[in-house]
Order: sequence, then structure tokens, then C-alpha cells
Amino acid sequence: MTIEAKEGIAKRIGRAVLFTQVLVGTACGADPAPFSAQSPARGPSELLGDLQPVTNGAFAGGDDAAPTARVLADGEAVQEGCDDACHAYCDSLALQNPINKGACASLWGKGIPSTPVIPEEACRRLFADTLGRLPSLSELQQSCLGKPWSEVVHRLVNSDEFVRINRRQWADRLGYNTQSVSVERVYDMDRIVTALAEGRLAYDQFASVVSAHPVLMRSYETEGDRAEALFWLFLGRPPFGDEKSDVGRLYHLWDNNYYDHPELGARLPDAWIRYRCVDENGKPNPATVGECTSTTFGTEQVILSQDTRAVEIQGNMMMWSGFLSPKEWAKLQIPGKLISKEWLFWEHAVNVALNQYFGYELATAIPEVGEQLVRYLIDNEGDVRSLHYAILTSTLYLQSATGSGDPTLRYTYGPFKQTDAETWVDSLDRMTGRAASKCDIRLNRPRDFLDNASPYGIALVADSDWQLNPELTDVKRGYADLVRTLGGCPDNSQGGRFKIVSVLTTANQLNYAGQLCDPGGERSERRAKISGLLPSGVGADAAITEDLAAQIIAHQTELFFGRTATETELTRAREHGTSCALGHCSAEEFARPVCFALLSSSEMIFY
Repeated sequence: MTIEAKEGIAKRIGRAVLFTQVLVGTACGADPAPFSAQSPARGPSELLGDLQPVTNGAFAGGDDAAPTARVLADGEAVQEGCDDACHAYCDSLALQNPINKGACASLWGKGIPSTPVIPEEACRRLFADTLGRLPSLSELQQSCLGKPWSEVVHRLVNSDEFVRINRRQWADRLGYNTQSVSVERVYDMDRIVTALAEGRLAYDQFASVVSAHPVLMRSYETEGDRAEALFWLFLGRPPFGDEKSDVGRLYHLWDNNYYDHPELGARLPDAWIRYRCVDENGKPNPATVGECTSTTFGTEQVILSQDTRAVEIQGNMMMWSGFLSPKEWAKLQIPGKLISKEWLFWEHAVNVALNQYFGYELATAIPEVGEQLVRYLIDNEGDVRSLHYAILTSTLYLQSATGSGDPTLRYTYGPFKQTDAETWVDSLDRMTGRAASKCDIRLNRPRDFLDNASPYGIALVADSDWQLNPELTDVKRGYADLVRTLGGCPDNSQGGRFKIVSVLTTANQLNYAGQLCDPGGERSERRAKISGLLPSGVGADAAITEDLAAQIIAHQTELFFGRTATETELTRAREHGTSCALGHCSAEEFARPVCFALLSSSEMIFY
């Protein structure tokens, strides 16, 4: 590790110490706050206080001019590595974006060009990645095309939709499941993730809180399992045998149990504290303190003194985590504070973000990119918005996925990814004017809170993203059932999110596109209004002509693909329009099959 890297991490550690002091001093008392169905979160987030932005959000590196490749001398071949001429050329570019700086020695400095993306493709990709939906051309023209790219990225990274996308990603990673942990704790974790995505909580501070959060603790049975989960989540690797047992000692106090929730009328699972490493008076026991002491990342000890909050359960003195004081929460967060000192901690955060946007291991292909991004994130005080901003404004992100890049060098052409299930369904519904129901990432089993017939439970579900049926006995499941067959909206009870192209998923996609477009004129209940599928001013009964056919194709291409139709597509449209006219078909009879063809195409499934 370089001296600069060590200094950067040291600065972050200093901030973490200050954060602990603030955490200890801004708490409510030991008694939990009254339950509210509109704001049910209870847990560590209550101790964070009124969090202010970590930075001012003015991140460097968004305005680099797209680098051009160094012109090689006659007879000069592309070198295996980056020679002096290569390094001199990269230095002359004065690049600010960390990905551009890291990639230059593997690309432009060696004389290898990148493949610029067309603006429509770039904007569509950006909207899918940051807003979770595919845009129409008119939306791109209003809010993306012709505008400074860095300003567009900054606006979208600070949008509510971007926060929602990040909340969903962390819900997948943490596996929210109200069967294994209290719904109050799941909502609490979601509130903490929201603060992270909004730039009000630095990434190392976030890791500290998560490392002792009931959502993570209650999902595992043993202290070794909890230590292993922490390593996978924040270091991206399993712990070695000695690490698992040693760091596990910092989780020696955690246990699983239940507590009765009077308002919801249910017994909820939650994390508890079992008083270990203490004597009969509840004080640290010199003979057993080693069971609560770790030495892997520096000698640390997690022991809590027992008091009147403890109750005896099956012969063991235990306390519900809902009664933990601020000072005790801070003590329990030592595992997260320890691993956040590691370079690998920051490197894994960078790798996760790169894989999210590029769809492949860019930092493995060009290690300098990962190193530059780690320094950039640390320099920006662990504000994760800076990481997303740097990636989305980089030249490598702004390459065409269909360009003429070198097939042996994945980074010479742009990202090409499969659309998330929610993104695909939400985009189709929005484009065809449907107001579909949703699933809620925090409530994987909403029926559990309705079966008790508690007014609070009904209010909890009613105030969520789920939509209740008229009888208030269940939620509308059409959306969730469809999205789950495509790999989204995970239940987290038996499996998580997945992406796959198979006979089953393709059949479900074709079936849903068919219901929306209704190409056979069967008048599906879900079918889109014909007015949205036709150009303005064209009636459903208008006789089709080759020119009208071209207009319909142009309209729907702009609506669904966010781009103008190509000459080839318009020519084919005129040909089909001529054939359709011979059968005296109407504009609607032509437009609905076109809708089905476009919505079921690969361009709607991949971007």
C-alpha cells in the first residue's frame, strides 16, 4: 500500500472516531420510542441524529474531454506495457476523472482508441442505471440530450429514484426477511441505507452501524457465521479460519430470540444480547474475557456490563437489543470500525460499484482503475455519491456497446447488461400508460401483518409500496408474481434476485408484452390505450398507408427505445405498411403488432 493510501485511510479512521463520539452523545434513552405504522423504524438509526451531507457534492473529474489515442510512429506497434512515451502522453492529458487516469496507460497512452457512444445510447443507459427505468426520446430531449453530461449525472445521482435503486440493491445484499428479523429493524436498516445513498453517511460509518445491526445479526445463528457474513459483505471474501474464530469473538454476545409487539399483536424475531465474559455480578470476568477479545485487526474487546434490563431466559441472562444504550451500540460496532481500516474494505466497495455499472470486473482488467477510485472515494470522505459520479462521467462508461472495440479488451467498448426485472416491467407500464402495483423491499411477507387483523398491521402495509385489495385481507400480487418469475422482487425466504434468459422467462416476457400490446385484438384487460401507440392526431380507424406505417414505427421507436428509427427500420415499415394496406387494415391493427415486436425485442431486455 502506498504512503498516500495509508494517509487517506488514517484520515477516514479519524472521522470514524469523531463519528463514534457523536453517536454516543446524540441518543434517546434506553426505552424504545412509541411505534408508528407510518414510521416503524426502530434501532441504531435513531442514534445517528440529524445527519448532514458528508461533502458538498461538488466532485472533481466529471468534465474530462474524451481522450484520443496517442498517434503511433510509422512502424510502431502497440506495446505490451506502458513505456515512457505512453506515460508522458497520459500526463499531458491532465485527466481528473480517476477511471480515466487509471485506464490511460492501458488505452490511449498505448495508442488504443476507445469507442465513443452516441448521446441517445448514453442517456438511455444512464437513466436505466440511475432511475431504474428506460426513457422515451422526448424525455431524453427534455432532460439529457444537449446538456452538459456532468450536470445531468449530478442531478440524477442526487435524485429520489437513485436513492430508491440503491435501497433495493442493499435490500438484496442484506436479504431483508421479516421471518428472520423484526420488521422494525428492517425499516431501520432501510433508513440507514437511505442516508448512505443521499450522502449523509460516510461509507465506513455505514459499515460500522451495519456490523452490529440486528438485520445482519439476527440472520445468522453463530458468532462465526456473523463474522463470515461481515467479511463477505464488506471485504468480498470469506475470512480465513483464524480470522473467523478471532473476529467471531467480537460477536460472542449476540443471540437470537423474540419479543412481543403489542401494537402489531405478534411475536417478532430479533437480536438479543447474552451476557457473556462477565461474572455473577455482571462485571467483566478476567477468567473469560478472552472469549470476547479479538487480536486480528488490533486487540479489541466487546463486553457489556449486566444491569436491571437483563432477564433470565432458559438459565441465561439476556437483554433485548431494543434496550441498548448509545454507548453500548457504539461498543458493539467495533467489528465494522476494524475492517474499515483495511484497504480491501474500500477496494471491495469500488469493485461492487464498477460491476454494477459495467457488468464485468473492470478493476481486475485494469487494476490502476480500482486503485485510483479507492483514493478518490477516500479523498471525498467516503461519500458514495462521488464513486457513482466518477464512474458515470468516465470515458469508459461513455463508450458504445455496439462499437468496434477490440474484442480481446473488454474495456474498449461500453457496458452491455440485462435489464433488471423491475426496470423492464416499470418501463413498459410507464410507456403504455399503466399504473401498476408494486412490491415493497421492506415487507417480503405483507400477509403476515394482515392475518393478525391488527389495525397497526393493516396501516403498516397500507402505508408501504404494496397495494391492498378492497377487503384488506391481502395485497395485489399481479406485479410481484410477474417480476418474481423474471428474477426480481425477491422474497428472500428461499432465494434472492437472479438474472437469466430461459424458456420460462422469455415466455413470461412475451406474454406480458402481448397483454399490453394486444396484437391479436383480444382486448386484454391490461392492454395499452391505442392513443399512446399512435402519432398525435392519428385515429385508431385511420386507413394504413406506407407513410403512416413509417410514422407509427418512428413514434413507437422513440417511445420505447429512446432513439429515432433508422432508415432500414423505416424502409421495412413502409414495406409492411404496403402489405397491410392491401388487406384494408387500420392504424390500430398495424400499431398493436408493432408494439409487441418492439416490447419483446432484445433492445428492451438488454441495454
